[in-house]
Amino acid sequence: MKSRYLILVPITLLALFLIPLALTHNELIPKKKNNTSSPQTTPESPETPEIPQYTLDKPSADGIGKIFMGREIAKVMGHPGIGWLERTTREKEEAPSKAIALLNLKPNTIIADIGAGSGYYTFRIAPLIPEGKVIAIDIQQEMLDHLSSEARKLKINNVQPHLGTIESLELPPNSLDAALLVDAYHEFSHPAEML
Repeated sequence: MKSRYLILVPITLLALFLIPLALTHNELIPKKKNNTSSPQTTPESPETPEIPQYTLDKPSADGIGKIFMGREIAKVMGHPGIGWLERTTREKEEAPSKAIALLNLKPNTIIADIGAGSGYYTFRIAPLIPEGKVIAIDIQQEMLDHLSSEARKLKINNVQPHLGTIESLELPPNSLDAALLVDAYHEFSHPAEML
């Protein structure tokens, strides 16, 4: 069992730290070269990100047949999977409380839980930031409805369900202190655009 933690905890932690890295190091996405002959681009204008190419293949049982950087994108887990997200063995399997503790959040942090699903992480983080808020982002309204219902039941007032799209968080620039992404990136149909 201990070796299982050694594998699962680093994977969860990797997901926790990849988003801030991508948000602060925009060099991770290749840039288009400036074309000085174009009237729309000048040497002083910022470079626009070049979107890496997606390829298509026959879908596997768990995938959508869209390939990005050599990996097939997984099917989205729909709201019928809420029971699996809220399984009682999740703490033992993934040690989310350890991962959350390592975030070292300040009481006034504004954090996005991207692909929040049922709110498993959202509702564990919200009490730790009483002066802040968790923006629980999902692309499925059913998940957000579930989140809203749970927030009322738990009397948690600093959770804000938010509908994103497959290409955008639909949030204004500079509106977050941190972003959390757990068990969701592999389902992004537009990972380059999302990052």
